[in-house]
Amino acid sequence: MLLGNLAIARLHDPGILPYVNVIANDIGPKFTPIGSLATLLWMYTLERKSGMRVSALYYMKIGTVTALPVLTLTLLSSYLASLL
Repeated sequence: MLLGNLAIARLHDPGILPYVNVIANDIGPKFTPIGSLATLLWMYTLERKSGMRVSALYYMKIGTVTALPVLTLTLLSSYLASLL
C-alpha cells in the first residue's frame, strides 16, 4: 500500500486514487486468513483462549459471502464519487 501511495502522490491531481488503493490492498485479508498477520493472531488467540477453532476454509467461506457485497458497494460508491 505504501508503494502505491508513493506513486499516487506524485500525480498532479490524484482524485480518489488514494482511497481506491486502500480498498484494493485490503481485499486479500478479507478472502484468505494468510493475508493479514492480525487475522492469524486473532485465529490463534481465539483457539487458545476459548478453544474455538476457525478453519481456513470456514474463514474463506464467510469472507467471500460478506466481502463481495461490501466490495461491490464500495467500488460502486467510489465510481459515483469520481463522477462528481
